Amino acid sequence: MRRFMKSIGAFAVLAVVAGGISQAVAHHSASMFDFSKKQTLKGKVVEMRWVNPHVTITLNASANPDEAPAEWLMETTSPGNLTRVGGWRRDVIKPGDEIEVTFHPLREADKKQGLLREMKVLSTGEVYPANIRDQEKPGLEYGWRVRSPFRLSRSLTGAIAAAITLAAAPGFAVDQPAPRDTIFARKILMGAIDMNMDEIETMLAPEGKLVLTDAEEHAETISTMLMAFPHLFPPATNQWKEGADRDPATDTFANPALWSNFADFYRRATEASKIAWDASRAKRPDEFRPMIKELRQRCNACHALNLKTE
Repeated sequence: MRRFMKSIGAFAVLAVVAGGISQAVAHHSASMFDFSKKQTLKGKVVEMRWVNPHVTITLNASANPDEAPAEWLMETTSPGNLTRVGGWRRDVIKPGDEIEVTFHPLREADKKQGLLREMKVLSTGEVYPANIRDQEKPGLEYGWRVRSPFRLSRSLTGAIAAAITLAAAPGFAVDQPAPRDTIFARKILMGAIDMNMDEIETMLAPEGKLVLTDAEEHAETISTMLMAFPHLFPPATNQWKEGADRDPATDTFANPALWSNFADFYRRATEASKIAWDASRAKRPDEFRPMIKELRQRCNACHALNLKTE
């Protein structure tokens, strides 16, 4: 039985990763960046903020030789995703280090900000990918190599829901997955949910092209993931402590109040799942758009309520 339970828990993590991992619990859409353009800058690190939902890097750099150095802000995915697929660590760079960054700039070209695709530490030559969708690396604790497609097939989506529910459900067996594994799995699931949201919102951007059938498939994937999500919060994963040293890549920032009012959290996830499901069955774009707007608002509200930001 122990081997069986561990296999199910591992499959849950593998299946979620196979579903694609990208921007984790974003408060905005990736459509703000211009994916048709790619820039490279060299400069000195001012700060790296190793926090959820996005790691950010500030560096002093010049876009042109005749310009004075200025601060640029690079945004990327969550600590968990970078650790899982990019090989990053929270101490991989420090202020004063010289780095080279490749990124997609904002559509508002006058703003010095971008979506990071790759970082190179010039003193060591080490390259750290941030374009998670293009990566293929061994699992954090499992020895598999997994490809990350943009979305799940409908059959695999159902398998993920079943596997995660079995792995995390209290009382299914005496042996349960280690809390740290469950915490990490839900971080990856959060990233997969938001990757699918980013795909939809990029299509819905003024410059985007909405292919309704593709967008609806993303919405259906989100719906299934949201059904599974609350089952990755067993009581043993309530581990946030005031003032403790935590790594956002692997440690929980979930508000302990979530467990004392779990029924509300479960209701929120269920309602969001229903909105995503209804969106996946929309007949016209004018039906689909307001549902996705409401879904983003619901997700952001739940995130603000249940995430500690220390």
